[in-house]
Amino acid sequence: RFWEIYPPTESVSVAEHEAGPRGMPPIAFTYEVDGQPTLRSFGAAVPVPYPDASTAPPANVSRSLRKGYYAAVSWTDHQVGRLLDALDEHAVAGETVVALAG
Repeated sequence: RFWEIYPPTESVSVAEHEAGPRGMPPIAFTYEVDGQPTLRSFGAAVPVPYPDASTAPPANVSRSLRKGYYAAVSWTDHQVGRLLDALDEHAVAGETVVALAG
């Protein structure tokens, strides 16, 4: 549902600067979030560019990961909306604090 609201993967833009600037510490440019040595996207597996900040994943992988991020943000927004609607429905919105951390 949320994947489909965005343009086809082939038309998702890639980052203007896909590689880190020369001399940037490698730790400042890392995709690693789960300790795995590869990024996986729809069957494609590419090495994580860390510690070599001069490399970037292929454009098709970057595009699908970016589209997935957009879809995940939209899904989260939808869930927050459902929560806020439920708080209104039960007349407790005025006495409830909703905090998001991430």
